[in-house]
Amino acid sequence: MGVVTTLAQSTAFALGIVALALGVALVPAEGESAAHCFITPAEVVWRDGPPSPPPGTRMALLEGRPAELGVFTLRLTFPDGHRIAP
Repeated sequence: MGVVTTLAQSTAFALGIVALALGVALVPAEGESAAHCFITPAEVVWRDGPPSPPPGTRMALLEGRPAELGVFTLRLTFPDGHRIAP
């Protein structure tokens, strides 16, 4: 009976740790919103891409600020035929 109790306690402890980790991971960081962001194609503002990719690359910043610490979302389009090297 002692082994069964120890196994049950170990399993309960492990599940508690997993639940705690998931709870912490799902809480947004300070200054971030937990709400989803919906952007229609008409709202996307496309700009010329940075100088490193080939000419014709366009990018749109959908959310966040790349220059600051935190999460941001970019969308990129490349010229036809452009290949990204592995």
